[in-house]
Amino acid sequence: MSISTGIDASPAVTVDELCGHLERTQGGDAALLCAFARIFFAKFPRSPPQERSAAELAALTVGAFRFVQRARPDEVNVEVLDPESEGWSAPATVLRAQVVDRPFIVDTVREYLASQEIAIHHFVYPVLGIRRGADGEVEGIGRADEGMTAEALVHCEIERLPPEQHAEIRAEVQRRLTDVVVATAD
Repeated sequence: MSISTGIDASPAVTVDELCGHLERTQGGDAALLCAFARIFFAKFPRSPPQERSAAELAALTVGAFRFVQRARPDEVNVEVLDPESEGWSAPATVLRAQVVDRPFIVDTVREYLASQEIAIHHFVYPVLGIRRGADGEVEGIGRADEGMTAEALVHCEIERLPPEQHAEIRAEVQRRLTDVVVATAD
């Protein structure tokens, strides 16, 4: 599979090339990062308006993966940030959420953003099979049907928002997804 990239008009980067870049730059985490990238980019739009280099895709991958690592599956995890804080660029703000997979996650996030008239550039929603150690550290990543816990990841690139709005959006998405967890736990 190719990922549309190339700020300098270079050809599309394949996931294998991205994994090679991750192996050269990320050391011990490369195998987990590559497993994550294969699932994550299988859900990514084929032709994003902003083309990205291998280095930018690697930074995006590492940022999303580190978010999953920090997340706790028994909680609703949400972050809002500008991509430059992770070493890649896009004319967007990034909204990420992670929770054990359940119905209504996508609808809840999309409906909230629509209610605030916030444009969505890219919406990526992979369900990851994750095996965590006793301390919560990610030890394995695969497909959700491979006997691992199904954890949903939302990676949403939305219109660029001022930093003073980030905390408000994070809190409201977290509140709404917490309501989803409570409603679907019965």
